[in-house]
Amino acid sequence: MEVKSELSQALVEHCASHVVVIDESGNILYVNAAWIRFSQENKGPLEAWVGQSYFDVCQRSIESGDTSAALALHGIKEVVEGKRKDFTLEYPCHSPEERRWFLLRALLLPESGQPLVAIYHDRFMSESELRQAKERLALAADAGQIGIWEYDLETHKLNWDHWMYRIYGLSPGQFNGERQLWLNCVHEDDRRRLESDLKQALSTHQPLNSEFRIVRPSGEIRHLVSRAQVSWDQAGFPRHLTGISLDVTDLRQAEEQMVAMAFQDPLTGLPNRILFMDRLRQAIKISQRGRSFGALFYIDLDNFKRINDTCGHNGGDELLRVIAARLKHDMRDEDTLCRIGGDEFVLLTPELSPDDTLAARQASLLAGKINAAVQHPITLARARVMISGSVGIALVDGATDSAETLLMQADLAMYKAKGKGRNTNHFYDAQLQNESRRRRALEKGLRAALDRGDQLQIHYQPQVLENLTIVGAEALLRWQHPGLGPVPPEEFIPIAEDCGLIEELGDWVFNQTCSQLAAWARQLLPIKIAVNLSARQFHQTGCLAKMRKSMKAWHVEASSLKLELTESILLENTEDAIENMKQMQLSGLQLVLDDFGTGYSSLSYLKRLPLSTFKIDRSFVRDILTNADDAAIAQTIMTLADAMGLDVIAEGVETKAQMTLLSEMGCHCFQGFLFQPALPAEDFERVLRDPEVLLTEMI
Repeated sequence: MEVKSELSQALVEHCASHVVVIDESGNILYVNAAWIRFSQENKGPLEAWVGQSYFDVCQRSIESGDTSAALALHGIKEVVEGKRKDFTLEYPCHSPEERRWFLLRALLLPESGQPLVAIYHDRFMSESELRQAKERLALAADAGQIGIWEYDLETHKLNWDHWMYRIYGLSPGQFNGERQLWLNCVHEDDRRRLESDLKQALSTHQPLNSEFRIVRPSGEIRHLVSRAQVSWDQAGFPRHLTGISLDVTDLRQAEEQMVAMAFQDPLTGLPNRILFMDRLRQAIKISQRGRSFGALFYIDLDNFKRINDTCGHNGGDELLRVIAARLKHDMRDEDTLCRIGGDEFVLLTPELSPDDTLAARQASLLAGKINAAVQHPITLARARVMISGSVGIALVDGATDSAETLLMQADLAMYKAKGKGRNTNHFYDAQLQNESRRRRALEKGLRAALDRGDQLQIHYQPQVLENLTIVGAEALLRWQHPGLGPVPPEEFIPIAEDCGLIEELGDWVFNQTCSQLAAWARQLLPIKIAVNLSARQFHQTGCLAKMRKSMKAWHVEASSLKLELTESILLENTEDAIENMKQMQLSGLQLVLDDFGTGYSSLSYLKRLPLSTFKIDRSFVRDILTNADDAAIAQTIMTLADAMGLDVIAEGVETKAQMTLLSEMGCHCFQGFLFQPALPAEDFERVLRDPEVLLTEMI
């Protein structure tokens, strides 16, 4: 026990706090070294402190006007008398050097055997240090544009620094510190929540942490974050609320922009795919609960690329914005429209009807309105533009629980609408799924066929004069799928275009045709072959160079080849297309305008094209005997060709009567089943060697 007492005395003697121990009468029994040094530094009494009355020291300070001494004396006496276990007080000490702040703590000494009280004085800040701290705080607040405020809980007045006035957009003359005037600045939707936060901080003794909006006198809305701490008096009552406010408007706006970027299409402002898929999943759940049926519309703009090419990308963007606005016009609040990418939109209309038949009927009517809205003329760059849309429809009936699957079904229906001629709509059905599987199988098989080469074959259909002399042939691609059998060109050619294989396929056909021409030339069977050139193949970089390479490799003269082009090549970069055609003509290749009369070429462009032949489309030939319009169009084409010095070929000739009428109109070259279908190379070679076969088979 004696060792413990000696250890405690040594610790107190050498601690930094100024320590004094008094008895129940206030007599000083002990002072430590720190107390003596402080007394000497501040010109305190030089006589011994032990034996003096601490109460008398306090009383002399009280008489000299030190109010803090009165508080200290009262609190220490309460500890001595056992009325409280301890007492704490912050007070200023006026030394000759400067004003300093101290923390006084008085507590009963345990196990002393008599009522002894230890009094600790800890210096924690001088006036200069406090001033410097305030200056540093002010600099930091200015740098961070942080407003500092204090709210007096007795007077209910607020005291603001200059940054608070700037944040609120007020001048000192406009704000007198009244609580209600401050609350009036708070946005009415946030006012009640802020008052609740204030009450909670005071009742729970926890710091205030609140975010709210204010409305400046100009009407501008700003977002603020306020943090505050409650200070309490010696009796435990709240006295002040001291805090800071920070304008976080820019941060909140940046967050809103990030949310918009994450969930909105930047061009149209519509929800993007992420947000749309979430809404679609909600609609599926509603249908699964049996409440109602909805509909999903997949909208694709027809020939949108032509708008971009003719009006530029800015014009294309403006068109997308106009279409988005039109589609939104008649939407219900619960509907969701999304630009899912490029020129494609999807519209979700949940809860159309609890009856699936009625829901389908409403969806059909709505699809018709969508077609009409898209088709209405649009003015872009002072030019009126027409565009249409193909719409696929899938019912949200709860049977499909996958949003991705439902979207795929609407997409398949949209492609079916395009296949029906565009500018129409189509409902999804199970047959479309089968068609989709077949399409995927054909796409995969077509890639394999190009790699292997043994499934693809070129057939040749004769082109003959009135006297049945064969003057040429058209090379036509055929595909024998190992599992699906023969696949018609009208089925696999669009697939090749969609999946990016058409250029490679076209290159293969041209090279194989050159190979066959070389073989026939060696057998002294000269013939001119027409090869179809797709728009994509025509516009690909190095198209002519590839053809020259094939002709050179097989020692084939360009004069033995014709290129059949459609008017669609002129829809993209018309001037470049005309220049490409001129280069092909200079290489010795003859150019044929295929399917003439079905496209949109203007005569001003037509006269500039280096053509050798017009080819009358089979759609005009088919009904030429019974349809006066078809006959008139065919006659006009031949008259135009004669005026331009061009040859004419009529395709799709199936009867002698058709051939006779065309001949009377001035057409002298024909192609069609009347003479021969497209034949494998060996069969066509037989016809070349014995043209009488044509006459025999016609009879």
